[in-house]
Amino acid sequence: MVSDNTKFFNELYLKWYGGLIKYAYRLTSDKGLAEEIVQDAFVEAYKKVELLQQHDNPTGWLYVATRNISRAKLRDKKKRQYVVKIEKDLLFPRSRGDNIDYYISDYLTTSESDIIIRFYKHRQPISQIAKVYGISESACKMRLKRSREKIKRGHKKKFQKM
Repeated sequence: MVSDNTKFFNELYLKWYGGLIKYAYRLTSDKGLAEEIVQDAFVEAYKKVELLQQHDNPTGWLYVATRNISRAKLRDKKKRQYVVKIEKDLLFPRSRGDNIDYYISDYLTTSESDIIIRFYKHRQPISQIAKVYGISESACKMRLKRSREKIKRGHKKKFQKM
């Protein structure tokens, strides 16, 4: 026997899945990502099905959840793309004469440069770099993050002057 919660959820899913896919696609321009987002929205709906049954506008709740999940995924995707871009820039400088040490020396201190080089160029794990510097892994991750941010700010300033 199917419970009322399951019946309610199945009806929501069958009725709104297609519309939510279209909505998520308009937000992301990526069909695969849109499907993932809608699935995540329905997972959240399933977790809160009893609350959703009492909600004044369950359809609106689904659309807001889809929008919020889309924003979070796009934000994460943008962060990942930026990190990959920095990795590519550091590992494969634009001109052959450049090397990573010279490329980042304009933006970072010696110790910051060393951490970046160890992580990106030599592919050392965070745990090993942290041990060399006598710091915790979380402190090492934070130094990497701050160094990437310095590089980003340096790039922005450099290209604004041109």
